[in-house]
Amino acid sequence: MKKSAHFISFALMVFSGLVNANNPEKHRMTATIIIDATTAKVWALIKNFGDMSWQPNIKNTSSGTSNSKGAERTLTLVNGGTVTEQLLDYDDTKMAYKYKITGMSTVGTVKNTGKDENIPTLPVADYSARLAVAGNGGKTEVKWTATYYRASSNNSPAEELSEEAADKAVNDIMTSGLTALEKKINPNAKSDVTIVHQCPVN
Repeated sequence: MKKSAHFISFALMVFSGLVNANNPEKHRMTATIIIDATTAKVWALIKNFGDMSWQPNIKNTSSGTSNSKGAERTLTLVNGGTVTEQLLDYDDTKMAYKYKITGMSTVGTVKNTGKDENIPTLPVADYSARLAVAGNGGKTEVKWTATYYRASSNNSPAEELSEEAADKAVNDIMTSGLTALEKKINPNAKSDVTIVHQCPVN
């Protein structure tokens, strides 16, 4: 009887693990760069929520001039896709702000397990991020931290909506953005962006 009970318990544990094996998990990615400039100079380039001209993946930004909580901006990417974001928190003294994605256009559909799934401009879900500037030994550290899930809630996601697709998209945006930011200040700088990825995140 005890052996049967142990077997059933083990079987349930394995089954549960298989069911949850590929559930969407929360990711955290942090990109950091050290720029040889004052914090004031670097913050001046990125402080306005409605101005993303320093980000090369963004063709233009449509928004007001407010840096107040609740402000929104719509980004048109160079590939034509759009992303709408909302400002969650802004602190000019600490040189930091938080925001989240509230909407995106789609770039197509993919058939998976017999159903059509939309492919969003960025293959992520529940994306929020914090951009912050701080002094670092006479230079400036810019830290960009994002949390997100993959775009698909399907346990067998299509490649375009997978964890890997989400990680690559976020990595590319952060790396290209911080590299371009440094080049605006120091055109000849050899940019070194450090990426730290965590998953799962509690």
